[in-house]
Amino acid sequence: MDEAAFKGGLAVVLTTFVGRGEWRSQTQPVSMLAEQLRSFRAAWPDVPVFAVIAMQWQADQEPEAHARLRQCESLWTAAPSARLLCISVEAGRKLISLNCAISLAERAGTRAILWIDDDVQLSDGAIATLWKTFKQGNYRGAVGPTKIGRPRKTVSSKLVHRFKQRTTPATNYPHGCCLLVDLDVVRGGIPWEYASDDGYVCFELLRPESKNPLELLKISPDAVCFHETGAESWYDNFTRIRRMQLNHHIMIARYPDVVGRYYFRAILFRGLWPIADRADAGEGRRMVRWWLKLLHFMLFLSVGIELILRGLIGRQLRQVPWGGSPRLVPSGREAGVSPQV
Repeated sequence: MDEAAFKGGLAVVLTTFVGRGEWRSQTQPVSMLAEQLRSFRAAWPDVPVFAVIAMQWQADQEPEAHARLRQCESLWTAAPSARLLCISVEAGRKLISLNCAISLAERAGTRAILWIDDDVQLSDGAIATLWKTFKQGNYRGAVGPTKIGRPRKTVSSKLVHRFKQRTTPATNYPHGCCLLVDLDVVRGGIPWEYASDDGYVCFELLRPESKNPLELLKISPDAVCFHETGAESWYDNFTRIRRMQLNHHIMIARYPDVVGRYYFRAILFRGLWPIADRADAGEGRRMVRWWLKLLHFMLFLSVGIELILRGLIGRQLRQVPWGGSPRLVPSGREAGVSPQV
């Protein structure tokens, strides 16, 4: 890619992997991205933009990964004004793909980078709307859409969906399923020890001593991201919940105390003490929510105790297990980069 060819513009990254399913399961997110960028070019014709599709693979999946990337090219005619780069990555973590894309964005001279998961659906013109919000904020910080969760067909997913509806999870900062961020925030890549990309961005941009601690973390009400809640199996849901708790502990331990305390009280367990949020309608509903949040806190506490015990006996965790089917095994090596127009 030419140096500074997209100076001041936007890089958009779609992360996916061969194990997601048959090829037709990936046509929808690729086509959605193409349509989103066509709308973006119509709304912001003077803003240079390019797309990156990062196809992860493992073991003997490399030929299939390359075949799918070639099929991605054939779908790209819907957005002819946006350049497409396809990268083939041998990896078991989304973070490797993101860091490859961040490196490309740095070389291209973009002002910001936006990444999208392959299992979400964006409202029409969502990326263009996010850029508008980003511009209104003087191109600083991070912007995300309003998230709306939908349960999968499985019982475990429906239960997780109901639990989240009751507890109002942390949605007052942008999440990694669709996140636009100032490139300076992630310049050089997200450190490997952080298994949560949005957690890293959140902690980097929190300003607890400011009048508005979340001033650099904005949610756009006019852009919507529909996502599926939870995983398909009980085991995967348990693994995901445990991963999230581990991420919380890692972030709180790594950042200054003032940042960790604010995140703990105002974001992660907002409304737990002394009682649930006053905005809750009805005393009964308020207490149900409080007890569910207490359960969440107990899960967080149990993981913290486990980490302390592991440290005492010298059995520290060496990696954060990932949740979801199929389960991926972390691998640190990038297999190849194949740019396509």
